[in-house]
Amino acid sequence: MISANEILRRQLKPRFILDAVIRWLDRPEAIVILGPRQVGKTSLMFLIAQHIIKNGLGRVFFYDLEMTPDLALLSDPESLLTLPENSYVFIDEIQYHPEGTKLIKLTVDHARGVKLIVSGSSSGKIFRDMGDRLVGRKVEFKLHPLSFMEFLTFKERMDLASVLKSLPRPEFEPFQRLFMEFLIYGGMPAVVLEPQTDRKAKLLEELFSAYLFRDVLPLFHLRHPDKFASLLKLLAARAGGLLNISSISNDIDLSRPTVESYIRILEATFVLHTVPPFFKNPRKEVIKMRKGYLFDTGFRNWILRRFDLDWTREDIGHIVENYVFMELKKAGIDDVRYWQAKTGVEVDFVVNDLPIEVKFRKFARPAISRGMASFIKKYKPPEAFVVTKNFTGEMQFEGTQVYFIPAFRFKPSELFA
Repeated sequence: MISANEILRRQLKPRFILDAVIRWLDRPEAIVILGPRQVGKTSLMFLIAQHIIKNGLGRVFFYDLEMTPDLALLSDPESLLTLPENSYVFIDEIQYHPEGTKLIKLTVDHARGVKLIVSGSSSGKIFRDMGDRLVGRKVEFKLHPLSFMEFLTFKERMDLASVLKSLPRPEFEPFQRLFMEFLIYGGMPAVVLEPQTDRKAKLLEELFSAYLFRDVLPLFHLRHPDKFASLLKLLAARAGGLLNISSISNDIDLSRPTVESYIRILEATFVLHTVPPFFKNPRKEVIKMRKGYLFDTGFRNWILRRFDLDWTREDIGHIVENYVFMELKKAGIDDVRYWQAKTGVEVDFVVNDLPIEVKFRKFARPAISRGMASFIKKYKPPEAFVVTKNFTGEMQFEGTQVYFIPAFRFKPSELFA
């Protein structure tokens, strides 16, 4: 168990989600923080614990279930029922507890004045058998890698963040260099804080190994770990592409049911996000097949062994599209869809019935694609957005106001408030 003094000694960078979580400390529900490995869940829990200790809210108990002694201390699901009131119990990596759901349920129901804050790297493992046992007993928060604004904060470049909207020249060298670093190496906190590029790559390699050998293999008992790795590589190369199960099955020589099972594992461990189609006319629009995006562009680039810092690399458009999707998720927007007509025209994302298209190239003047034009003509949204390389502008088309926003300025929390 980690002591209060050790918790207070930690020097930690703030996360934007912190205030939202703290607002739930006076509620009886267990706080459940979910996210992929090494995304910063433990640090977020330390930040919450520091807030409790510094404000004298109560006594803190902090358990790390990757540590065998801590797991032994909580082996009995009733072990927390005798704690005094105003106790705050933190349990890191709850998925390693064989009866984690029961532990949460019993504590919330019967431990008067005891507040649970737990984290997990696998939603499937934590809640696989819960049924409705935790309904009304928990509130979930999903922690993602750093957003670009958080990245600038971690880099101690809030001077750039503060002028993000008014920056007169997108080619401003320090800003462009940092944005490229973010796209290529991603937003995992340890990777962001490491200044040396070779060490960044090594940290991403360690992340992949820990994910495979500490999360996936022990918890899901894969029969074909090599094929699982091949699937990840294929998905990385096709980030933003349609998840055609038959095609994937043929490409990696694995049965359709196994491919579907592995995709479910990737989703349960927060490494893959799938995007359903937006449709209102099943006869003329794609209605079933999903698209897939990885949780972090750095993780994606490590899988492909591609760390070239080059704006002309052939996959930069796919990287930026993945970035835009994850910025939407980091802003707390869960209902993200894509649109594709059966004629082939498409729009990358639809949020609140508003289309978003990623066109990471230079524009001489405002212009929209056939896909965007088709969507606007069909659904007549009040606004539409085109994410560009460095072009800012707007235009009217069929009564819709279309905004052109450079990728580094794309802030979903302001666009979809």
